[in-house]
Amino acid sequence: MKTAILKIFTILAAIVLLCPGCEDYLTEKPKGDLTTDLVYSTPDGYERLVASCYIPLRNVSKYSPMAISGTDLFTVNADEGNSDLMNDYTALSFNTTNGMIDMWWKILYKGVQWCNTAIERADGVEGGVEETIKTRRAEAVFLKNFYYFFLVQSFGDIPYRDYEVSSPETDISRTPEADVYAGMIADLEAIKEDLPKKASLSGADEGRVCWEACRQLLAEIYLTRGWDYNGKLGGSDKDFKLAAQYADDVISSMGALQGNSADSFFPDGDWTKDGYDASSDKNSEIIFSFRFSSDRSSNTEIWNTSGDNSVGSNMHYMLTAGISTTWYGILDINSMYGAGGGGNVPTSYAYEILHPEMKGFDKRANTFFNDAIIAEVEEETKDGTKVFPGDTVVFIPGAEDGEVLADGTVINYDDYRINNPHIVIFSPTDIAEGNLCYSKDGLTEIRARFFFWKFFEPYNRYEDMGSKDMPYMRLAGSYLTAAEAYLMAGNKGRAAELYTAVRARSIDLSMSPTGKDPDARTAANITIDDILDERGRELSGEFHRWFDLKRTKTLYTRVPKYNTRVKKAGELEKDASVGKYLLRPIPDNEIQRVTNPDFKQNPGYLI
Repeated sequence: MKTAILKIFTILAAIVLLCPGCEDYLTEKPKGDLTTDLVYSTPDGYERLVASCYIPLRNVSKYSPMAISGTDLFTVNADEGNSDLMNDYTALSFNTTNGMIDMWWKILYKGVQWCNTAIERADGVEGGVEETIKTRRAEAVFLKNFYYFFLVQSFGDIPYRDYEVSSPETDISRTPEADVYAGMIADLEAIKEDLPKKASLSGADEGRVCWEACRQLLAEIYLTRGWDYNGKLGGSDKDFKLAAQYADDVISSMGALQGNSADSFFPDGDWTKDGYDASSDKNSEIIFSFRFSSDRSSNTEIWNTSGDNSVGSNMHYMLTAGISTTWYGILDINSMYGAGGGGNVPTSYAYEILHPEMKGFDKRANTFFNDAIIAEVEEETKDGTKVFPGDTVVFIPGAEDGEVLADGTVINYDDYRINNPHIVIFSPTDIAEGNLCYSKDGLTEIRARFFFWKFFEPYNRYEDMGSKDMPYMRLAGSYLTAAEAYLMAGNKGRAAELYTAVRARSIDLSMSPTGKDPDARTAANITIDDILDERGRELSGEFHRWFDLKRTKTLYTRVPKYNTRVKKAGELEKDASVGKYLLRPIPDNEIQRVTNPDFKQNPGYLI
């Protein structure tokens, strides 16, 4: 049933291309077209128009570096000078011609455009069920403000339109952030009761915007405005109370956390099981996601409307470090390890906060990370010996050679080599420093890294043909949003209670030598760093981290501390007193289109 609504997107494609969709992302071609006017005035045509508002979510999901790279959790598995991965905070990446930033701007404004069209056309639908049209309009309002929330966090003051643009506009101004936040809040407050509860969605409606998603987005917007990172958002302490209230509404509606975090990503929480719909909208914890299907013809995107087999998610590729025949015993084409580019890889901090020194203590360490690559086939090595199926060919012990673990175990790398003489071991130092190791041919250099497994798709060897949904809102995230809001509102007891609830289902105290949780917190000692740590453990890779750090004013402290490459580059620390990197540069393509001389670039970026 998951593909039903996705199929609508593909059917819609030809119609969408007739409606607003020119390449100037803040202008429109005239809408006066009898065909589109007639189509949009029918219930079926309007359904398809609203369905198109979901399409840009897939494109958004492909630009994960805009949300996770250059943070305390993720760095890059690439040589110095890679300009598209947004990590080092140098002019090579952070400039007005960066293609990734340009596409991020275009995608988000395309989403805004289509949503404004759907919102404005709602009143012209003839013969439809009024309640259904009201719900579909509310979906478009949610999605428009979802896209705007990414835009205003990324770029600050932005062009803001709350209507369907029907003729070219180039005399464009940047609306102050405070006004954008006020507009988003007003929109969402107005439609929050027009959406159904998630539990009531079934069949083709599964995955649509729901009552809980609207409240979670309101919670995130109020929380961000409350922090008021630059004093220009119009925030106040009341925003924290409202954020807490809305996040609590989500928790009350969806209930207590159940099972294991991994169940949101893999069948029965087991990554070795091939289950493309494991993160489907039927999962009780997922509130809203970027949706894909194993029927790849359903995965329509903005610029690929054919629904052919070249479209799909790329999270399995971008965040899963590549495993290939560079290692002994790995199949060439039909390997379970599939494709992986490893463009973004976890920092040492992202792994260490899960306490790998206490094996089995935090279940997320065993599910979201993979510490061993196992040979699949027999293969003769260069020295004439053999690697057999089941042999470990790459291993991440999580500790240095000779280090003593919490339970008293002494790590000895030679012990691993006794039965696996060709094993490659990535030590914590190797990973932290991005050291190069040699593959089986003795010539190919492979950068040591963690194997981040949250979005792993077994047997999928294609870069852009992933099939699993990318959860953006999960119930655990609502707990942590509420915890942060209560902390900032002064209710540390409630903050600690919510924080503890997220930890409780993921840790096994019997695996702690002391029988205690080293990260346990109470009203007496919980801090924002504790909540950020727990968000890192639970929500890593889920499109939040750069925005988390910007919101909480910790980008300039936590990133150089935990991201080795950023520390080495030195540019972020140099800028600490200026704050240039709290905003992305406006794409030069957009600057050149606008005729208003007062439309300026963000401070510190050269045109």
